[in-house]
Amino acid sequence: MRGPRIALWGAFDVEDGGRLATRRVIEAELCRRLPGAVVTAFAPLGSRRPLALDGGRPAEPLSATGGSATGRGFDCILVCTEDALAAPERAAELWGDAGLAAPLRDPPDAAAVGCPVIRLDVAHPDGPVPPPALLLPRLLDERLLEARAGLLRLLGSAWDTGRVLTIAGDRALLSGVDALAAALIARVDGGEVSVQLVASGRLDGEDEFAAALERALDGRCRRVPGVATVEDHAAVIATSSAYAGPPGTGLWLAAALGIPAAAFTHPGPPGGALLDELGIAHPPEEEIGAALRGLCAPSARRPGAGGVIARVDGHLDRLAAAALAGMARTPVTRPPLDAVGVLREACESLGRRLFAERRALQSERDRAVRDLEEEVRALREEADRLRAELRAARTANDLIVGSRTWRYTQPVRDTLARVRERRR
Repeated sequence: MRGPRIALWGAFDVEDGGRLATRRVIEAELCRRLPGAVVTAFAPLGSRRPLALDGGRPAEPLSATGGSATGRGFDCILVCTEDALAAPERAAELWGDAGLAAPLRDPPDAAAVGCPVIRLDVAHPDGPVPPPALLLPRLLDERLLEARAGLLRLLGSAWDTGRVLTIAGDRALLSGVDALAAALIARVDGGEVSVQLVASGRLDGEDEFAAALERALDGRCRRVPGVATVEDHAAVIATSSAYAGPPGTGLWLAAALGIPAAAFTHPGPPGGALLDELGIAHPPEEEIGAALRGLCAPSARRPGAGGVIARVDGHLDRLAAAALAGMARTPVTRPPLDAVGVLREACESLGRRLFAERRALQSERDRAVRDLEEEVRALREEADRLRAELRAARTANDLIVGSRTWRYTQPVRDTLARVRERRR
């Protein structure tokens, strides 16, 4: 017996780890609740714009015709509405065509697609829906995380000993980079803590913040490479002693894992209430230094996410029930699937994923090759310098040997040699 076919619409083709984590959690949790269910993710460009961050799992392209063509053939459509990204000016900047993101800004009604359409950002009677990324640890195997963390340490992108503080940020925090570095440098130089930086994408300037803080710390830190996937970021955070950053996937993951955490900004209600419920400090800008000192202490307070995770589970239970209800209302009158067409589509999808994985690996390989070339160049320069010094020393020695002083003092040197020989 087949399960419901669910379409998940969202901005899953932009470099933002939070949106990709939300997609993975919803897909996995709905399939766990609905055996036989098939969840297909759609994004404005989808597989036409592969990302390194998604680990070779691109979404399918979303139809630009109001979403009605893409939505047909499903029992339920879940829409991660994107009011900010789907605004015409912003959508044109991100996807080149404002119309591609229109279904995310203004989803079609159920009559247009023949199945229920549910907006995931709509609050429910029991309060605002917490971020699904709180359930991300369920999807990640501990051995896989440790293996990925070990690889990042081997590449020099993460620390392997001592108390490690992982930091993330975005464009809104660039003005406070110098103050943040000033609060950290003394503790880093004193060996009390090691700092590593993560950037869960480039959408909101996360990479700009990481680069700025790396410069402010004068290289006294390590930084996860830009080709890292969601699993790599999770591995870095899971093996950290503490985490600090703005509200987002990293903060929710740290809370779910019970890692001491602090939020750099207070997002206001309802986000502030969520941070308080999780037990995550959100100090004002002038108190960030003191907050980080307390965060790095072994006795730092650990967050508790049990009640919040239960609310996320309840929300996903409601989504699963809605998908089942949509399946019951949708008669199975679809024409039989073309087996060749299905195989072709599956092969094309697999090819796109392999292409994305290859691009990510090639990018990492190219970076490693560049690093090796820099090391070889530095070694060659050092070898050339040593050869030049050796030639200069030989020239000076030849001048000394050829001088009159050397010839005239030969008897004295012979006498000294005989004296040394007798003393032995």
